[in-house]
Amino acid sequence: MNVIFSETLSAATAPLVLVSGIGILVLTINARYIQATSRTRELYDHSLAGNAPASINQEIDLLVFRCRLLKYSFATLVLSTILSSCLVMVSLLDKLLGLSVSMFEISLIGGSCLFILVSMILLFVDVLLSMKATMIHIGRSS
Repeated sequence: MNVIFSETLSAATAPLVLVSGIGILVLTINARYIQATSRTRELYDHSLAGNAPASINQEIDLLVFRCRLLKYSFATLVLSTILSSCLVMVSLLDKLLGLSVSMFEISLIGGSCLFILVSMILLFVDVLLSMKATMIHIGRSS
C-alpha cells in the first residue's frame, strides 16, 4: 500500500508544480492588465478634457490592443491550468485504478505546455507594444 501511495504522489507532483508556476504567471499578467486598463482610462479622461496632444488617440488604441492581448494571454493560462488539473486527476486515477491512459496524459501535458507558450508569446507582444506606446507618449515614433 505504501508503494501505491508513493507512486500516486509522484505522478501528481509534476502537474501540481506546473499549476503553481502558472499561478505566478497569472499574477504577472494580471498586474500588467490592471496597469494597462488604468492607463487607458487615464488617457481617455485626459482626451475628453480637450487639452490632449493629437497622439493620444494612437496611445489609447495601443493600450486597448494591449488589454486584449493580455486578456487572451490570461485565458490561455487558465486553459493550461484546467488541463494541468485534469492531468492530476487522470494521473491519480491511472495509478489507483490501474488504467492505461498514457497517451491521454501526454496530450494533457502537451496541451498545457502549448497554452503556456501561446500565453508567453502574447505577453512578449504586449511588452513590445508597451514600449511603442511609451515612444508615442514621449513624442518619438518608431
